[in-house]
Formats: sequence, C-alpha cells, structure tokens
Amino acid sequence: MRAVIVAAAVAFIISLFGTPVAIRVFTALKAGQPIRSIGLASNQGKKGTPTMGGVVFIAATVFAYVAGHLALTTRLPVSTRTAAEART
Repeated sequence: MRAVIVAAAVAFIISLFGTPVAIRVFTALKAGQPIRSIGLASNQGKKGTPTMGGVVFIAATVFAYVAGHLALTTRLPVSTRTAAEART
C-alpha cells in the first residue's frame, strides 16, 4: 500500500510541476500544432500551441513506477534494542 501512495504522490507532483516546464520547453523548440490557413478562424488562435502528446504524463508514470518500487523494497530501520535496554 505504501508503494501505491508513494507512486501516486510522485506522479501527481511531477505532472503538476512538470507540465508548465514542458510547455515552455516545447514552445521554445517550436513544437507547435500546425494549423491550416483554410480552416476555421477560431482555430487560428491555437497556432503555435505546443503539442505535448502526454510526454509529461508518461514521464511522471515512469518515475512514479520507479519510486513505488523503491518504496516497496526500502524498509525503515527497526531498532533491535528493547525499551529497557534503551533506558540504560
């Protein structure tokens, strides 16, 4: 259960903060949506809009998968000392 929670949190955070960064990067790379000049006038406003194609969401899913597995295999250290031994 801990792995699922960690994976969901990681995916959410990466998606939340990665999307604005990806939009800026794809805009700088001019990876915009091509709009035909003979199309609707309302579509002309979309010219230059970056096409992400889910890149951020796929990357977030991959990182979340890895983080979930790390959370599943990493155990918190458990002290072998008893409470009585710790007081002395």
